[in-house]
Amino acid sequence: MGLQAIKFEYEFNAIDCANCGMPFGVTPDFERRRREDHRGFCCPNGHSNVYSGETEEDKLRKRLTAEQNQTRMEREQRQKLQRELDRIKKGVCPKCNRSFKALERHMKTKHGC
Repeated sequence: MGLQAIKFEYEFNAIDCANCGMPFGVTPDFERRRREDHRGFCCPNGHSNVYSGETEEDKLRKRLTAEQNQTRMEREQRQKLQRELDRIKKGVCPKCNRSFKALERHMKTKHGC
């Protein structure tokens, strides 16, 4: 039996080590995974490298979370204002928390509003 040659083809992205500057190659999938998970990897000289910057997905996730928080805060503020308005409609003074049949007159005479 003779030896048979097997041919493999790989695509590599070029990277320069952040420590020693040595250029080396990694597969596109490997680079994508390290950019997403921020785990370290080594150059051929053994220096540790890491993609610590935010990916576009990280940035979008952060922006979405901030928008969701803003929406939640606005909803809570609207609910609070609606509760206060409902109490005022029932004649409860928003300043002293007492009930009045003539709330408008009370507000003008006692609170200057």
